This record gives sequence, C-alpha cells and structure tokens, in this order.
Amino acid sequence: MRFHLLRILLLVSICSHPALVYAGSAAQGVSDFVVAFDETTNESTIYVTDEVSHAIYKIDGTHADLRAPKETLFGDLKQFFSSPELTAPTGIAYFNGKLLVCDKSADAVFEIDTTTKIVSLLFPKGVITKPVRVAVSQNGRVAVTNETGDIVLYQRVTQSLSPKRRIENTR
Repeated sequence: MRFHLLRILLLVSICSHPALVYAGSAAQGVSDFVVAFDETTNESTIYVTDEVSHAIYKIDGTHADLRAPKETLFGDLKQFFSSPELTAPTGIAYFNGKLLVCDKSADAVFEIDTTTKIVSLLFPKGVITKPVRVAVSQNGRVAVTNETGDIVLYQRVTQSLSPKRRIENTR
C-alpha cells in the first residue's frame, strides 16, 4: 500500500507542473511510469514514457529515492531510450531488468533491456491494436490492454498468448 501511495504522489508531482514542460528537457509529458527497484543496491529508478516526444526517460538518484520522495520536475528527466522503432510509447512495466513498453502507433509491445538497451518484439503487430497499458506479475505473466477495453495475456514461461478478450463496463 505504501509503495502504491508513493507512486501516486510521484506521478502527481510530475504531472502537476505542465508549465515546466519546456524547462530544459525534451520531455513533453508523461504517458505512464514504472518504478524499478534494485534489491542488491537498494536503489530505485523511475522510467517514464512520453508519447509526445517519442522517448523513454528516467529518474534516478535522490529524485527516485522512494524512502524520501522529492518533487520531480520535467528538467530532472534524463532521456533513457529513443528509437525509430518506438514511435508512440504509452504503457510501461518492469520485469527482471527489462522494460515492457506499449507502442500504440506500431500496434506492438516491445521489451527493452535496461542494461544493453537491446530492443526485442514481445507482441507483434496484430495481437492487439493500439496497446496503451501493460502490467506484469511476479512470475512474468503479461497483461496488455488498449483504448477500447481489449485485453491480451501472455505467459512468458510457455510463450503463449491468450485469445483477445473484451472488458465491458456493466454500469
């Protein structure tokens, strides 16, 4: 619970300063973010997707310290990754040293190694259209959703995809 509260506070502090968008950083907004915690060093890194600038940014050091959160400005974001393959990064998740990133323009989900920055295709075009959010469980099961409520599940161990499902609002 405390971890989720800190994530929300961080996102609110980043997003509540739209006037700082052009304050010396190429970052132009926040589409999504994820906190990656390294248990060996007790340090965290926050990765932020920016659909507008077509890039992934990161925050590390004291600004990413979840034990003593500080206000983070757009100028604190450092570009981590940009590639012609990744044109509209939206959703982002972290699993075992890799970022899972939705690209709604490419209709794909990419995996980026945080050490080598090697990109591989996790979900090819056609599995789900315009993916916007991704989540991953502790055992590596991946869930991807799009704007229309479709969801696809991927099991990393067996490398199998579930059939596409629709989440309906019954209210």
